[in-house]
Amino acid sequence: MVAVLIVESDEATRSLAGFVLQEYGFEVSLAANGPEALWRLRQPPPVEILFTEINLDGMCGRELVGRARALKRDLRVLYTGDPPMTGPLRDPANLQAAFLPKIYSVDALIGAVRCLLRDDAACAAAPARPLT
Repeated sequence: MVAVLIVESDEATRSLAGFVLQEYGFEVSLAANGPEALWRLRQPPPVEILFTEINLDGMCGRELVGRARALKRDLRVLYTGDPPMTGPLRDPANLQAAFLPKIYSVDALIGAVRCLLRDDAACAAAPARPLT
């Protein structure tokens, strides 16, 4: 089972995304902020996808991703936040990342997660918008 860590400051959004991913067969962990997410990344099961809000309180999503990838280099990342975003879609390490704009549908969330798992850059970019 693929493990996904959801990092979202809004409890209702975090819970709903977690419920949806569990219903589609993913193992889900939840975190409300960056420090909690880093703690959860050190716990079993090994996380394959980090689904994080860009504008977290206290630690931005990009900082979280940098620290998370220091723990797990091959971590796939799905960012979320309010558009518009500009800049390159992939991070400087050229690792797979995508952006899913809020408010997203169940189909868009599941599609983006599945694309990241396939390592299909074209598919991951389809629902995405560039990042800042």
